[in-house]
Amino acid sequence: MPGSHSGPRAPGAGRKPKPTALKLLLGNPGGRPLNDAEPQYPVKLPSCPAHLAALARTEWKRIGKMLLAQGVITEADRAALAGYCVAWGRHAEAEAQVKRFGMLMNVRGALEPSPYLAISERWLVIADRFGAQLGLSPSSRTRIRAHAPRPQADDFADLFEGAT
Repeated sequence: MPGSHSGPRAPGAGRKPKPTALKLLLGNPGGRPLNDAEPQYPVKLPSCPAHLAALARTEWKRIGKMLLAQGVITEADRAALAGYCVAWGRHAEAEAQVKRFGMLMNVRGALEPSPYLAISERWLVIADRFGAQLGLSPSSRTRIRAHAPRPQADDFADLFEGAT
């Protein structure tokens, strides 16, 4: 019967779960059991993947600094940050073509919307999705609890180097 599927839900279907830290901050309003084994990764800006194009690399450096300063980026977030930067770079490339050729193009004697507009919009939507995972939109930031980055093992040596 259509619409009465009772099998397992597809991965990613439905609402994304709130992080345990957020549930604790809100007083666990749903009353559901909390995940006491949620992974905790050290705060660190991952290395930029070599395959990123120039515009994506520029965005990686720009946004990576901000995410690190807020303590909301870890080595585990490398793929999400790369996805965001690639999508942003491709959006920017399409926008450069819109600027170059205009919003309307002469196609077989008729003015039509530039195909670069659709390309730009598509990549902007993808960038927005990755960005929301990283807290890069105003609404997604309301769900993130930022903190100063914890020093890494290498950073402790730097701290004590000048103390003697």
